[in-house]
Amino acid sequence: MDIESQVSYGLAQLWWSGPAENREALPVVNGIAWYLQSRVVERLFDFAFLNPGHSADAVRFFGGAVPWEFPLLRMSRWTSGLGRPEFLRGGAMRDWPVSARRLPASLDLAAIRVALAFGSLERYIGWPALQGALFESARRAPSGSMSLAQLLEGIGTAAGQDLSWLFEAALDATRPVDYAVASISIAPCSSAPCVVTKVTAARLGNGVFSGASRAPRGSYYSGDAIELRVEFADGQQVDTRWDGRPPSRDFEFESPAPPSGVYLDPNRVVLLDTNTLNNDRLASSQTNVPIGKWVSRWVVWLQDATLSYASLF
Repeated sequence: MDIESQVSYGLAQLWWSGPAENREALPVVNGIAWYLQSRVVERLFDFAFLNPGHSADAVRFFGGAVPWEFPLLRMSRWTSGLGRPEFLRGGAMRDWPVSARRLPASLDLAAIRVALAFGSLERYIGWPALQGALFESARRAPSGSMSLAQLLEGIGTAAGQDLSWLFEAALDATRPVDYAVASISIAPCSSAPCVVTKVTAARLGNGVFSGASRAPRGSYYSGDAIELRVEFADGQQVDTRWDGRPPSRDFEFESPAPPSGVYLDPNRVVLLDTNTLNNDRLASSQTNVPIGKWVSRWVVWLQDATLSYASLF
C-alpha cells in the first residue's frame, strides 16, 4: 500500500507546515507524519484485505521494477509501518532481496527514530492522550517558522507532562537504547520453604528510556518506563518497574515456585530498543529466539521465493 502510505504521510505533514519551515524541526515533523501514516494505513489495510496488518512482505525484481508480494507474511505497523527494519539496519541496504516498499524521499533515519519514539509514547501514555496532544500542538502551531524547542515543548504541554526525556533518546543517534536481562540466579530461602529469585536488568546502550525528565535523588528513582515481569512455575506473576537510568539494577523475589520466564519490557513499549532478543529469559527453552515461529515464516517465504524465481527464469 505504497500509494496510501505516501498520501497519508504528505497529508500529515500539512498539519505542521509552520514548524516544517525550520530545518532543525523538520525531522520531528516528518517523524510525526510517518507515525501518523502508520495508523491510517493499518486501518486501510484491514478494510481492503479483511486481515489485521500494515503491509505484506515483498521483494522486487528487475532492478526494482516488478514487485512480488507474499500475502501470508503480514507485517504490523509496529515493524514495517514505522520503519523499524530500516532503523535496525542503520540505513545499510541489502544487495538482495530489494525491499518492495518505497519510502518517501524526505524520510531519513532521524525521522524514523522520531516515529518509533511516538509509537513508544502511544504505548506508554495511550492513544487518546497522545492524539489530544498532537491535535492541540498542531492547532497552536503558528503559520510561520517554529523552533524545535517550541514544537517539542508544545507537544509535552498538551500531553500534560515533560517529554524531553523521550525526545533526547529519539534525536540523538549516537546514544543507542538497549535494555537486557543480564542474569538470573535462584537460591533457597534461608528461613522458609521458598525460592529467592534474583534478576539483574541492564542498560547496555548509553541511551536512556526513563519516563521522567527530573533527575533521581539519592536512592529514589525518577521515572518508571521500563517494566519487568517475572512468571513462576505455579502460575503466579509479578510486575515491577524501573527508570532505566543506572547501568544495572538487581531485583529479588520470594516465591513458592521457581521462575518460568523473565521478561523485560514485555509489552514492547521501547520501540527504540536495538535488540529485543536479550529482553527475555525462559526456563524451559535453551534459547530466547522463537525458532519455531521464525522457521515457519522462513519456510513460507522460501516457498513463494522459489516459485517466483522459477517463473522469472
